Amino acid sequence: SHKHFSIFQWNSYGIRSGLPSLLSIAKDYHVLCIQETLLKNNNAFNIKGFNAYRKDITHPGDRDLCTLVRADIKSELVVLQNTEHPSVEFNVVRIECLTSEPVIIVNVYRHPGQRTPASFFRSLLNSLQGYKNLIILGDLNAHHPAWGSRTYSNSGRTLHQIIGEYDITKTNSDTLGSDHFPVITTIGIQACFKKKFYYKIPVSKEMCQDLFRILLSTTKDLPAQVGDDLLGRYDAFTNNILEAARSFLPESKRLPRTSVQIKKLADLIPPWWNEICSKAVRDRKKAIREFLSAPSEENHQEFRRARLNCARVLLEQKRRGWRNLVNGFNARTPTSQIWALIKSFKRRASQQDSPQQEHTRIALEAISKLCPPSSFCNRSKTLTDMKSEDEKNTSTHTGLDDPLTMSEYRRAKISSRKNSAPRLDQICYEMLDQLPMEHETYLLSMFNEIFSRGTFPD
Repeated sequence: SHKHFSIFQWNSYGIRSGLPSLLSIAKDYHVLCIQETLLKNNNAFNIKGFNAYRKDITHPGDRDLCTLVRADIKSELVVLQNTEHPSVEFNVVRIECLTSEPVIIVNVYRHPGQRTPASFFRSLLNSLQGYKNLIILGDLNAHHPAWGSRTYSNSGRTLHQIIGEYDITKTNSDTLGSDHFPVITTIGIQACFKKKFYYKIPVSKEMCQDLFRILLSTTKDLPAQVGDDLLGRYDAFTNNILEAARSFLPESKRLPRTSVQIKKLADLIPPWWNEICSKAVRDRKKAIREFLSAPSEENHQEFRRARLNCARVLLEQKRRGWRNLVNGFNARTPTSQIWALIKSFKRRASQQDSPQQEHTRIALEAISKLCPPSSFCNRSKTLTDMKSEDEKNTSTHTGLDDPLTMSEYRRAKISSRKNSAPRLDQICYEMLDQLPMEHETYLLSMFNEIFSRGTFPD
């Protein structure tokens, strides 16, 4: 339910080996906090539908962690200055909420066997004291009877002292030990989902014939092709098309609007994954833990056998799933469904930029499209200056000054992408395809008049 805010926290001990298991449950949570992902900067990792805030391995001994937030929730990375210690890895993410102040999630991994001074925790909490809703979670490797441990540790005593000083509420216990079980936290706060600007009028196949019939009946209402008010005639023509298309929609969806966008995440687990694959991965991880806890030649050989068996099982199940997939295709299978399934069998994970990097990349791409290197700054601003320059330039193609013909108009319409987004006038190519002959002739004459006068609509 989106009325509550759910967080999934897990020490994965290598996210790539546990990725299929994570994909199978990712859609049920708003935030995923993963520790010990063991990812470097050049390791590609992302989950569709989530923004990844990673802290990758940069020094020997680092274990890495990652905080994943649903892409349709407003979130950003919080950078803290002069708050660090070699024994602790962490990142801080701010999540906007609809019913309260922002929630700050601190994803922490503390290295076992290293001493973390109380001054680090004080510095971390003092840096975040301006936030009311603060959640600290992760694998702190700190044991104390106050949260169910059977033993004490120096880090546990330090953390217990900090909890008392800052009046922090502890929500889970340490009764499960260090087996890296997932911890799920649900809070009664509603996240703030991103809003989307809707302006495209959907034109279904059922609407096409009715739209053509309505436009044909309004041919007599087209403005006369005389007078100096060219832009007024253009606006009247476009409004005529829009009113006909909007008549098929409910009153609340006829005009451009902004509304909350909540995506329904699909199952992210690979289509070939089954319980046999999960068991092979569990056996491999169990062999790894036994070898690390008791390094011996016997445990090392057992680990190698489990690793080879896991690779063999995954490859076999993937091949079997591929055969079943291909056998299910027939002449009626949509091409889009075929390509979607083929891509799900391929490893197409790519490095996902942070939201700030993504915005910068999009802005640079937009600038390069609007102002390509071939453009130049000293352009003439008036139509008269352009014509005088053309007269002086002997290489000018004079045929470009000829009026547009109906065949050129129709070739341009056929070569256009029908599913491309319209501009803010809301007129899409599906609507233009349903224009009667009289409307097409009227539109073509206006195009020629617009180009000859040099007067363009907004």
